[in-house]
Amino acid sequence: MYKVINNYPFSKIGKEKIGEGEEKVILHFDVPAGCVAFLYKIGVDLNVEWEWIIDDERVKDELGSINTPAFYNPPYLIRKYIELKAKNSGEEKIVNAFCEGLVYEELFLREKEEEKEEPKLIELVEEIKEKLDEERTVGKVFDKKVEVTDKIYMLYEKGGLNWTACDITNVGDNDVYFCVNEWKRPEAPLEPNLTANIDLGKKGAIKKIYFLCDSGKSTTVYIRVLK
Repeated sequence: MYKVINNYPFSKIGKEKIGEGEEKVILHFDVPAGCVAFLYKIGVDLNVEWEWIIDDERVKDELGSINTPAFYNPPYLIRKYIELKAKNSGEEKIVNAFCEGLVYEELFLREKEEEKEEPKLIELVEEIKEKLDEERTVGKVFDKKVEVTDKIYMLYEKGGLNWTACDITNVGDNDVYFCVNEWKRPEAPLEPNLTANIDLGKKGAIKKIYFLCDSGKSTTVYIRVLK
């Protein structure tokens, strides 16, 4: 018998400098032991050639862009790993990629030890499809992209953001400063390729977020939000 005992979202961002004629792994995600993963979103820079691999097999499905990622429904099942390789035929450049999905911990209950029956995943896939459709409709979990310059940017919506928690990832080339609810320039910035986790522990606690780069600098941040 097959039973799911826990699940949680995963998000993986890759960013690498790739030279002319060079091929490099930009993103790699290993499924934790005792788990399976379901991939439902990918976004990449489309100015290079990509190779997409799941569990040692090349996937030929279409990849979405960073701004308009591809959404897969039903999602892809991953038992071991996912990998995105880029090949650059032009001049040296920075290449970005990200993927998102759900990781499910597994519990296998068998009446007899010698039985090796493979668990059926159809019901689980249907459950994930329903969950993803609900999230896309209700907006429970979603992403935002913010371009930050050396002028203070205030992320705000009418009535306040009203978020409980969020992850802020700096995917640009320069440091970014941020503050929650009230602007006061922090001493330490969020450096490129790092993620800050903000959880105020109360629904609606995050009303505003301010962003700023150093003079003459700019960057891009991705925000995963929990309302």
